Amino acid sequence: MIEPVHGEARDAVSEDWYRYLHVISPEIVLLPLLNAPDRVARWASDLEIDAAILSNGNDWGECTARDETERALVDWCRTCGRPVLGVCRGLQVLNALRGGTVETDIASVSGQDHGGTRHDVTLCSPQFVELAGREHIVVNSYHDQGVTISGLGPGLVPFALSDGDVVEGFYHPVEAILGIQWHPERPGAPYDFDMALIGAFLKRGAFWSQPELER
Repeated sequence: MIEPVHGEARDAVSEDWYRYLHVISPEIVLLPLLNAPDRVARWASDLEIDAAILSNGNDWGECTARDETERALVDWCRTCGRPVLGVCRGLQVLNALRGGTVETDIASVSGQDHGGTRHDVTLCSPQFVELAGREHIVVNSYHDQGVTISGLGPGLVPFALSDGDVVEGFYHPVEAILGIQWHPERPGAPYDFDMALIGAFLKRGAFWSQPELER
């Protein structure tokens, strides 16, 4: 992002993420990585990271350095078998990297406002319904861009949908790739479901491909 007072380019992550991940597991150490496409894979390897989170922020296509950094990091994670969680923008990034389409104005496509609101989401995959203990959740929503069923990247499977066929969550059936469109670290998220979902993912990777679903 560009800091408005001095006009400096700055890489940043919300402090909410530190607090949220500490609740999931106090042992987690969050290591923000600078936007450096040619170096991020080496840093990830040297730091021996266990998983990557693609967080919120710029729209896809708005910041080339960030887009390419995350592309390189996802490539490294896939090669090394590390889980990748995409949140809000991160879901859109994962979809784009899998050859999917990102809608630039999701409200006009879906007929539903997604900026600074809360709305219903339907869980459409049995394993995720089991994890949540219900078929419907209410999520927060802070995005203008988004992904629809018709624009979902090859190989990705939706597990959560909202009105207008907007994809609110997806996974890869074999690889440890998970995307959610809402913000688990912010108020208004489905707390219990998110704790179970993200905790299982960070601990077990592609838990949905394993025989026993751990709560």
